[in-house]
Amino acid sequence: MNYVQYIEKTKDSYVKCRICFSKELKSDEQSILCKKCRSRFNLTAKTIDYSYEGGQDIPSKEKLKLRTENAKQRINLIKKIIKTNEYSLIDIGCGSGEFLIEGSKHFKYQIGFDVNKSLINFCKNNNLNVLYGEFKRERINQSRENKFFISISHVLEH
Repeated sequence: MNYVQYIEKTKDSYVKCRICFSKELKSDEQSILCKKCRSRFNLTAKTIDYSYEGGQDIPSKEKLKLRTENAKQRINLIKKIIKTNEYSLIDIGCGSGEFLIEGSKHFKYQIGFDVNKSLINFCKNNNLNVLYGEFKRERINQSRENKFFISISHVLEH
C-alpha cells in the first residue's frame, strides 16, 4: 500500500507526516497538510510507482548537458548557505549522477543512491560512488565525518 492509499484509509484517524513525523495534520477532500513542516500530501494524485526500474531513462547527450547545468546552478545556491568543502554529499535518488559529478568539485566526499539498476550502472561506468537500493544510514561508511548535505531532488514529488 502506498502512502496516499494509507492516508485515504486512515485520514479520519491520526497519522504521522512522512517528512517530520508530526501528528499535527489538517485534511480536506483533496489533501493533507502538515501544520508543523507545511508539507502537503495530494490525495487525488494518480499513484505512479517509480521504484525499482522506474523513473528517468539514461539521458541523451543534450539532456545530460541540461541536467549538468541544473546541477551547477543548485551547487552555486548551496555554496551561498554552507561551506561545501566541510560536508559530505549524499544524493538520494541520484539518477544519472550529474549532481554527484558537480558535487565532487565542491564536497569532500560524495555518495549516491538510486533504485534504478540501469542508472546505477550508468553512474558506475562514469566512476561515481553509488549504491543500488534505498538510502539507509547504515549503508554509508561510518568512519566518515558526520557532517552531511543530503539531496533528495526529484524524489519526494514522485
